[in-house]
Amino acid sequence: MKIILAILAVIVIGVLVIGFLFIRWANQPENVAARLEEYKQEAAKKLEDEKRNAEDAKKQVEIDKEIEAKKANLKLVINENFANNRFEFLDYKFQNSSQFKFKDNQFKYDVFSTRGSYPMNHFIFSKEDFSDFAAEMDFDIHGYEARAGIFWDAQPNGDRDPTAYHVAYSSASDLGCVDI
Repeated sequence: MKIILAILAVIVIGVLVIGFLFIRWANQPENVAARLEEYKQEAAKKLEDEKRNAEDAKKQVEIDKEIEAKKANLKLVINENFANNRFEFLDYKFQNSSQFKFKDNQFKYDVFSTRGSYPMNHFIFSKEDFSDFAAEMDFDIHGYEARAGIFWDAQPNGDRDPTAYHVAYSSASDLGCVDI
């Protein structure tokens, strides 16, 4: 028991001596000056970061105001609700396709595609032309070979695909925007 008390006493005295030596070292003038300089630099960096964050916040507010102003000038031109189980506002040329179905005011395109199968494009034109537009779509894609999206600046080419157009699409593996 005396040995344990002696060991504990040596440990406590050792910790106190080490603590005393550390405090003497830390309070040396060059170490105090170095810490004060470090505190000044940290305070200056913090102030600079706060200033930068405030500027970024101002810029974001301006950007948000600009976006809201542009949104206020937008009008919804096509809001396809598939009433009467058909397209109401779009030029639909695939009436006899078994892949296209309308049910419960929803449009469904259902096709089984396999790896290496030839991709099939279906272009559905709007009945009006637009010079500036925003588009929002909800669709699900399963498999990496399928894509769905919108296209614009295309001229109808009879029953064939348009020769040039812009497209924004989504697939299960990526998003894309292409000029064709």
